[in-house]
Amino acid sequence: MRSLRSLVYVECWCWCKGQETPIYIWYESYPTHSGEGYEGRVSRVSENSPYGQASLNLTNIRESDQGWYKCKVVFLNRSPNSHKNGTWFHLDVHAPPRFSITPDDMIYVNLGDAIILNCQAEGTPTPEILWYKDANPVEPNGRDVGIFNDGTELRLSTIKTEDIGDYTCIARNGEGQISHTARVIIA
Repeated sequence: MRSLRSLVYVECWCWCKGQETPIYIWYESYPTHSGEGYEGRVSRVSENSPYGQASLNLTNIRESDQGWYKCKVVFLNRSPNSHKNGTWFHLDVHAPPRFSITPDDMIYVNLGDAIILNCQAEGTPTPEILWYKDANPVEPNGRDVGIFNDGTELRLSTIKTEDIGDYTCIARNGEGQISHTARVIIA
């Protein structure tokens, strides 16, 4: 006769784009299996853990780990009922801003030119982009100065002498703030 424990395995599932993908599978008395991308990052907590023997520890968290997860126990001697078995939880991953696109450090222009300064950042939550000229907030005026595309583009349609200076884009979210400065000068 086999013990009931030998007929149990534990899986922690990740719900990704309409498919369930196992990130960790443990069969009693067999080696564990970590799903693709989770190798070396997921393990069962110790048997003495207050969280229970079927709890998992996920390390080196990545932004791509954000999403819904399901832990379920399957008894191999019973028919599975996926609707009544499992605990769902959502993993929120927060990350500070990092620039994906910034304007050149030095931008040479002629009076009357038009330029676009592009500053894009990634992070979770999505960073807010703010623009400053010589440490003062840039104010769009509807004629010569505009901020577009969720703040990522600063457009100067007709460069005048007063437009010459340092333009700083700041990307910020609840996890941090970064800045990049571009100097606009006469060629």
